[in-house]
Amino acid sequence: MRKLGLFAFALGAACLGLPGACGGGSSSGNPDGAPDGTCGPFCNPFADAASEAQACTNLCLKQVSCPPGADGGPVTTTVSGTVYDPADKVPLYDVAVYVPNAPLSPLTHGATCDQCGSTLSGDPLVATLTDAAGHFSLANVPVDSSVPLVIQVGKWRRHITIPSVTACVDNPITDKTQTSLPTKPQELNPDDDIPYIAQTTGGADALECLLPKIGIDPGQFVNKGTAGRVNIYQGSGGSALSGGSPSVTTFWNDHNNLIAYDMVIMGCEGGTHPENKGNGTDLPQMEIYANAGGRVFGTHYHYYWIESQPAPSLWPTTATFDHAQDPPQNNWPVLIDQTFPKGQAFAQWMLNVAASTTLGTFDIDEGRHDVDAVNGQPPTDPVSTRWVYGTSPSMVEYYTFNTPIFSGGVPDGGTQCGKVVFSDLHVAAGDTPGGTFPGNCTNQPLTPQEKALEFLLFDLSSCIQNDSEPPPPPVN
Repeated sequence: MRKLGLFAFALGAACLGLPGACGGGSSSGNPDGAPDGTCGPFCNPFADAASEAQACTNLCLKQVSCPPGADGGPVTTTVSGTVYDPADKVPLYDVAVYVPNAPLSPLTHGATCDQCGSTLSGDPLVATLTDAAGHFSLANVPVDSSVPLVIQVGKWRRHITIPSVTACVDNPITDKTQTSLPTKPQELNPDDDIPYIAQTTGGADALECLLPKIGIDPGQFVNKGTAGRVNIYQGSGGSALSGGSPSVTTFWNDHNNLIAYDMVIMGCEGGTHPENKGNGTDLPQMEIYANAGGRVFGTHYHYYWIESQPAPSLWPTTATFDHAQDPPQNNWPVLIDQTFPKGQAFAQWMLNVAASTTLGTFDIDEGRHDVDAVNGQPPTDPVSTRWVYGTSPSMVEYYTFNTPIFSGGVPDGGTQCGKVVFSDLHVAAGDTPGGTFPGNCTNQPLTPQEKALEFLLFDLSSCIQNDSEPPPPPVN
């Protein structure tokens, strides 16, 4: 969004209704598109009509100033709704919703450095983020027919068209199919897209079953080289597609293979299995991938990628590892860390999606004890962020860190591009590890811990930020 536009909009409210004060107020018409002698939203009393017209083009010309409400307060034209996952079931937090003022660019897939404020194309005119209920209210929307609206988090993008927008009232979107993320590329619009995901399977955790449950189209699960966005790689004891899938040993050791994916999701193999990872020689490839902007999601024994990275890697310093006695297997209560803004939103979100009955706590099954603590925690400038933890015994069940890691914190000018999620528990939803995918998966509703995993999966997709701060505005 143009900074001039934001500045001018603030001034517009001050000069509303003052004849001749805005854009020259001449009989030739106001360049903001507002009636002569009034102030459009991009009115700048210090600019002449020519410069104002240059700053405001296309849908910007369709934005209107509204008279004050009955209580004298400001009124604007809004579009509202709730954003859902591709299954149309679970509302999503921290998703950008915006009106583009130009055509969208194709998304660039593979590991890319997606800084907040740089990932949205189409010259966003107005933008907002969804809250912990998945709700959005987008203000100062252009008044027109066929108004475009984009819903995006990372490489997930939905592009819809609002048939008409009525001025100075709310225009709610109630059709879930319009405000859910797509199940596949080009689902409703050529601009609809989903990430390229590498899913590795394992004999101890059917993590691959989470992706169909959140709504990714069954036709997207394929082997490499086939049209589809989720490539299956078979780990030790893990499931494979009918007819077989490539071994993880051919995947993790190839930098060119890794770098082509937006996200790598790894189900637990029941052990660290160094023999599947070049006896440790493949470990640096994962760090190189994450440093370039890749997103990594690993469960349980995939701590191996973090703890065992060879020097001079700083990944082992992200947490205090302690492979101790596991907690009770069923209905173990854990806490959500609410000392940072996203943690507070996560706790509220879990209540909203009925995954928690008490703010900040929920029960899990098959928790593991491999991490005692993380290195740094908001509100300071953290190396790692703790999301979920237990106290009896004391351990961390979910934590994340941004990459690359800089010794002594992120220096001025330092750029972090990627992210790693470590989940020290199994999906544990009745799905069967091994066998033929997706036949090994059930159609049961998401459990509380699966919903928590879904939250972290979409957070992993979002732009990279310092988690000690609130999510920044979608555009600067």
